[in-house]
Amino acid sequence: MNAWEILGIEPTKDKKEIKKAYARLLKQYHPEENPEEFKQIQAAYQQCLHPDQEIESVSFEQNKQDIQTQSISTKEDTIIPPPIPKVET
Repeated sequence: MNAWEILGIEPTKDKKEIKKAYARLLKQYHPEENPEEFKQIQAAYQQCLHPDQEIESVSFEQNKQDIQTQSISTKEDTIIPPPIPKVET
């Protein structure tokens, strides 16, 4: 199924028509209740809005795996507390 069929419209360059079709589908397929359908609708919307760009569907978990973490080393002797102001009474 292609992006135009998913949005339920004929191929067009009219961004307003594409956005209307997208909004109509979002009312039917809420992201929390239908996550897979939402992803498919969102990808179709992006593809129709930007037909010249190749749209990748990357999940958060894939991005999270690509991030390499580094531990932060702190030494207690290098931490200097701010000076305490003198208060005269």
